[in-house]
Amino acid sequence: MSQRVDKSLQAQNEARSNQHISSIAHLFFDSSGDCDSSSSQATERHLLVVGTGRDTCAPYTAAGLGHHILDQSNKLNGRGSTGAAFPMRQVFFGEPSPVCFSALSHLKESTYRLPLAEEVVPWERNKVANGPIFRLFPGTVPSEDFSGGLVEGTFYIRHFDLPREAELQALETHQLSGQHSSLSNDGTDALLWCVGASAAASLVLTGRLGRLLRVVRPRKVYLLVFDGPGQGKNNPHQKHSPQTESLVLDKSKRLLKYVAGEIEVDSRLMAVSGEERAFQLSSLARQLSLS
Repeated sequence: MSQRVDKSLQAQNEARSNQHISSIAHLFFDSSGDCDSSSSQATERHLLVVGTGRDTCAPYTAAGLGHHILDQSNKLNGRGSTGAAFPMRQVFFGEPSPVCFSALSHLKESTYRLPLAEEVVPWERNKVANGPIFRLFPGTVPSEDFSGGLVEGTFYIRHFDLPREAELQALETHQLSGQHSSLSNDGTDALLWCVGASAAASLVLTGRLGRLLRVVRPRKVYLLVFDGPGQGKNNPHQKHSPQTESLVLDKSKRLLKYVAGEIEVDSRLMAVSGEERAFQLSSLARQLSLS
């Protein structure tokens, strides 16, 4: 009788033990699943910076945004002698089509390198025209990658001149035929229209931009109007009056909203002072990172 009781108690204890282990395993896999889902939601942004091709507003903006996004990234310290400023964000910059003014003129050569074999960028995948494609760094490019697979976010910034009529028609034809164009993913999250004050309210330029928006279909459009003739430089003596600035910004925003349709438009007048412009780009970089 006692043997039966002992066997019964032993069976109950084993069942409880198995249930206990099962419940722990269940909780473990549930929590690990939560971790996987959260870790897999790394930030990824596709930004298209478009200029008229007549000035350096867009290349200046593209280069500035790239470095401000990196400056706001968490850094990995103590990962080797050259990894003290290694960012956890990855920023890739591309000009895979001809542009009149390159953003490379606003970047130090020591702060960028070609993508590594394992660093796949959308422009290579789309097989677009040859052009500079680089990964940017906040300082000198480190000799090794100390991130250890930790990536806080990936940002793809493409600088692109507003297409001329023939190129624009080709993009529209590709879209109508259901084919992927060279701008398939560029600008998905935001398109930044960088234009000087003298051309900001141009019906011709804004109309062409509207046609480009129907190809790219960004979630949001940023209108950046640069005052003064020398974009990317200090020109405090060439500044327009506040009344003129306000009128130019208001008119250009109304035109852009008209051609943008349901796409949200955010407009701002960029300062002439280099220090003030840097602050504006820093604020914009933070907004693009969080939106």
